[in-house]
Amino acid sequence: MAYTVLGTVALLANFLLDIVALRGIRYWKLLIEILTTVVFCFAVWMAALQSSTETMSAVRTAIGIALLVTAIVLLAYSLFWEIPFRSTYLRDGVGDQLVTTGTYALCRHPEVLWSGLLFLAVYCMSGGWLFLTSAILWLAILVLRVYVMERVYLVPVFGDAYRKYQQQTPMLIPNAQSVRRCVQSFRKG
Repeated sequence: MAYTVLGTVALLANFLLDIVALRGIRYWKLLIEILTTVVFCFAVWMAALQSSTETMSAVRTAIGIALLVTAIVLLAYSLFWEIPFRSTYLRDGVGDQLVTTGTYALCRHPEVLWSGLLFLAVYCMSGGWLFLTSAILWLAILVLRVYVMERVYLVPVFGDAYRKYQQQTPMLIPNAQSVRRCVQSFRKG
């Protein structure tokens, strides 16, 4: 339970990232991102270890590892490759480029989708109900964060372009049309 609380605190502290970025406070943005990410990853790992109640089968472990690697690659790709890294994470203020292609054509917040996949992977490897409960709580916080981020930051900064993006692309769960747009954007390169 302590690691569930620690992970929750790390996610809530990550909300500060948005506030710091909007205020343009130099260096704090990157420091908060690194610190909260490290603490959250530690909490996820420890919650999984603490929650594990049985020895997992080799098949279930292999599936968990495959899902985990996939989730980490997709998270890194969506957050650090598709979004301009330097202007989003290293400069003062907030990024000013709206990305609507690639995984951002799939859904508006693919990081939440990939986080859910990551939690599923860890659950496959741990099998514990405590971890599953923690993961549901953490996903709820991530959904709340992006909901607030859209209203406080994304719509005011990107205006009509973001409103159009909202109409064309689902927030979290891809649909057939968004999957087609995602595939097409990768084909175009």
